[in-house]
Amino acid sequence: MLDAVVDAAAAPDQHAQTAALRQAVDAYTGPFADGAGYLWLSGYRYLIRQEYVDAVVTLADILAGPARAVLEEGRQHHPHDERLTVILKGFTAKR
Repeated sequence: MLDAVVDAAAAPDQHAQTAALRQAVDAYTGPFADGAGYLWLSGYRYLIRQEYVDAVVTLADILAGPARAVLEEGRQHHPHDERLTVILKGFTAKR
Protein backbone atom coordinates (compact mmCIF):
# COMPACT_ATOMS: atom_id res chain seq x y z
CA MET A 1 0.00 0.00 0.00
CA LEU A 2 2.71 2.47 0.93
CA ASP A 3 4.57 1.91 -2.36
CA ALA A 4 1.38 2.82 -4.22
CA VAL A 5 1.03 5.98 -2.10
CA VAL A 6 4.58 6.98 -3.07
CA ASP A 7 3.79 6.23 -6.73
CA ALA A 8 0.70 8.44 -6.51
CA ALA A 9 2.74 11.33 -5.11
CA ALA A 10 5.24 11.02 -7.98
CA ALA A 11 2.64 10.43 -10.70
CA PRO A 12 3.17 12.52 -13.83
CA ASP A 13 -0.54 13.03 -14.46
CA GLN A 14 -3.96 12.60 -12.88
CA HIS A 15 -4.61 9.28 -14.63
CA ALA A 16 -1.45 7.74 -13.17
CA GLN A 17 -2.18 9.28 -9.76
CA THR A 18 -5.71 7.86 -9.79
CA ALA A 19 -4.43 4.39 -10.73
CA ALA A 20 -1.79 4.45 -7.96
CA LEU A 21 -4.27 5.69 -5.36
CA ARG A 22 -6.78 3.00 -6.37
CA GLN A 23 -4.01 0.42 -5.95
CA ALA A 24 -3.22 1.79 -2.49
CA VAL A 25 -6.86 1.71 -1.40
CA ASP A 26 -7.34 -1.80 -2.78
CA ALA A 27 -4.17 -3.07 -1.08
CA TYR A 28 -5.24 -1.95 2.38
CA THR A 29 -6.72 -4.80 4.42
CA GLY A 30 -7.32 -3.05 7.71
CA PRO A 31 -5.28 -1.80 10.66
CA PHE A 32 -1.63 -2.83 10.53
CA ALA A 33 -0.89 -5.90 12.69
CA ASP A 34 -4.32 -5.58 14.27
CA GLY A 35 -4.55 -7.65 17.41
CA ALA A 36 -0.80 -8.26 17.64
CA GLY A 37 -0.73 -6.72 21.11
CA TYR A 38 2.65 -5.00 20.80
CA LEU A 39 2.53 -1.42 22.08
CA TRP A 40 5.42 -0.36 19.85
CA LEU A 41 3.25 -1.07 16.79
CA SER A 42 0.69 1.60 17.65
CA GLY A 43 2.73 4.44 16.14
CA TYR A 44 3.22 2.53 12.89
CA ARG A 45 -0.43 1.52 12.87
CA TYR A 46 -1.45 5.18 13.23
CA LEU A 47 0.89 6.38 10.46
CA ILE A 48 -0.27 3.68 8.04
CA ARG A 49 -3.90 4.46 8.87
CA GLN A 50 -3.24 8.14 8.12
CA GLU A 51 -1.63 7.26 4.78
CA TYR A 52 -4.62 5.09 3.95
CA VAL A 53 -7.15 7.76 4.92
CA ASP A 54 -5.18 10.37 2.94
CA ALA A 55 -5.25 8.06 -0.10
CA VAL A 56 -9.01 7.50 0.28
CA VAL A 57 -9.72 11.24 0.60
CA THR A 58 -7.45 12.19 -2.32
CA LEU A 59 -8.93 9.51 -4.56
CA ALA A 60 -12.43 10.63 -3.61
CA ASP A 61 -11.49 14.20 -4.56
CA ILE A 62 -10.35 13.00 -7.98
CA LEU A 63 -13.25 10.73 -8.77
CA ALA A 64 -16.56 12.27 -9.77
CA GLY A 65 -19.00 9.36 -9.78
CA PRO A 66 -17.74 6.59 -7.51
CA ALA A 67 -16.41 8.91 -4.76
CA ARG A 68 -19.11 7.92 -2.31
CA ALA A 69 -18.21 4.22 -2.68
CA VAL A 70 -14.52 4.95 -1.96
CA LEU A 71 -15.39 6.88 1.19
CA GLU A 72 -17.73 4.15 2.37
CA GLU A 73 -14.97 1.59 1.80
CA GLY A 74 -12.73 3.65 4.05
CA ARG A 75 -15.47 3.92 6.65
CA GLN A 76 -15.88 0.13 6.63
CA HIS A 77 -12.27 -0.20 7.77
CA HIS A 78 -12.41 2.74 10.18
CA PRO A 79 -16.06 3.45 11.09
CA HIS A 80 -15.10 5.93 13.81
CA ASP A 81 -12.62 8.02 11.81
CA GLU A 82 -13.86 11.58 12.13
CA ARG A 83 -12.43 12.82 8.85
CA LEU A 84 -14.06 10.05 6.81
CA THR A 85 -17.39 10.63 8.57
CA VAL A 86 -17.31 14.41 8.04
CA ILE A 87 -16.32 14.14 4.37
CA LEU A 88 -18.91 11.46 3.71
CA LYS A 89 -21.60 13.59 5.35
CA GLY A 90 -20.50 16.55 3.20
CA PHE A 91 -20.54 14.41 0.09
CA THR A 92 -24.02 13.12 0.93
CA ALA A 93 -25.29 16.66 1.57
CA LYS A 94 -24.11 17.79 -1.89
CA ARG A 95 -26.01 15.02 -3.72
